[in-house]
Amino acid sequence: MVNNAILGVLQLHQTLNDLQVGVPYDFSFDFLIVANQTNGLMENCAIYMHHDALTVDNLIVRTTSITLPTMAATWKTYGGTYTPTSSSIVLGISVGCSPYFVNNFKH
Repeated sequence: MVNNAILGVLQLHQTLNDLQVGVPYDFSFDFLIVANQTNGLMENCAIYMHHDALTVDNLIVRTTSITLPTMAATWKTYGGTYTPTSSSIVLGISVGCSPYFVNNFKH
């Protein structure tokens, strides 16, 4: 499910069921961020993968700051390991950029 940008953060969620509690799972995602380069402004973005709510304790992956347009628009892969404490979680990917915001996901 895709949520619209709220306060500059865009979130994508997927419920995962039938997970084995206590067993580590590897999660990864591929992404490509493209910034509008016609205005000449720099855009700083951060990408997070989390379970359930977007909180520090729930982070699976947090990227370092991504600066656009200086960073080449190429596909990147980020991933991490998470050991669930429940058989069902909501896996989330959140993207926030400044000074502007992300206005869409294409998947």
